[in-house]
Amino acid sequence: MHVHVDGARIFSGIAELKVDPSEVLKECSSATFCLSKGLCAPVGSIIVGDSDFIARVKINRKIMGGHMRKAGVVANTGLIALKKMRF
Repeated sequence: MHVHVDGARIFSGIAELKVDPSEVLKECSSATFCLSKGLCAPVGSIIVGDSDFIARVKINRKIMGGHMRKAGVVANTGLIALKKMRF
């Protein structure tokens, strides 16, 4: 069975529990999380899963019109949040 976690505020929970994100998500097939809730990035969300799942997500995103041009600045703020913020 595939298990998906909608982790919009997962980093707030992880900070409270004082555990590593991989510990919380170890039994999950996929997860989404928001970079602005608990990590202080201005915008952005991430979806994670195995390579087959991500390939399907990319196709479905394009079918539904999801695309962002010049996302480098936004992506960079997300990378800094993931690397530097304490949780």
